[in-house]
Amino acid sequence: MDTNTPAKCLSISDSENPFFPYQNENSMWIEDWYWNQGAQKSKESFCKLLDIIGTKGFHLEHVGKTNWQVVDKALGQNQFNDQLNVENWLDEDNG
Repeated sequence: MDTNTPAKCLSISDSENPFFPYQNENSMWIEDWYWNQGAQKSKESFCKLLDIIGTKGFHLEHVGKTNWQVVDKALGQNQFNDQLNVENWLDEDNG
């Protein structure tokens, strides 16, 4: 999947994948570690990463095939963005 994947491929109602917008559980756990362990990684954080990649069900090839830009874009989308004219109010208080 490339970064130009149409939004329809990123539907929040993707009931076939319980880890959506991630392709698999491994990718979900790695990105959770990345975003939720702080900007400065610690020894404790590193140990948590080792716990993740050391689990029996972890498959490096699953993580390597994840298109992180597409996942992050899907996570950043708001289900109401399509229904509202965001541009009209986004910079309302600007200046």
